[in-house]
Amino acid sequence: EDTNSWLIIAQIALQKGNLEEGKAAMEKVPEEKITEPGPYLNMGINYYNKNRGAEAEQWFTKAIAKAPDSPDNADAYYYRGLARYAEKHAEDAKADFEKYLQIAPTGPNADTVKELLNSMKPGKPAHKNIALARSQVRDGIAELLDYARDARVPLAIEPLHPMYAADRA
Repeated sequence: EDTNSWLIIAQIALQKGNLEEGKAAMEKVPEEKITEPGPYLNMGINYYNKNRGAEAEQWFTKAIAKAPDSPDNADAYYYRGLARYAEKHAEDAKADFEKYLQIAPTGPNADTVKELLNSMKPGKPAHKNIALARSQVRDGIAELLDYARDARVPLAIEPLHPMYAADRA
């Protein structure tokens, strides 16, 4: 069997939003033939974006196993931390975020990770990271969307006036 062909098929399936087809293609490739974390990371991100955190975590763990201390693989720790955080596994998420900062202290997600770690401390106020706040709103709406559709209830986001946003959001 041709490893690269199956990896390409998996990538195409993921681009089309077909997780199960992508997973099936990935399962055709022996793990020892995948020498870099990228394919696993892509699978994990796609599962995470579909609010399937536990499954995403498994793919991120496979990505991490391919290059556990490489700064090029720091995103696997970041996303696994997000998946664990979403699944209410705060201590495991904290460990992943700390590892991210250890191997990529100036990485593209370092500020977000610092905000998350700070917000996880007992008695600390919520973060003020707009990108993180937007992702939390997106994730919250995604979580409710199927229920709202089933109940035929429209969802909307009402913006706050900037003068009130810091105190009421």
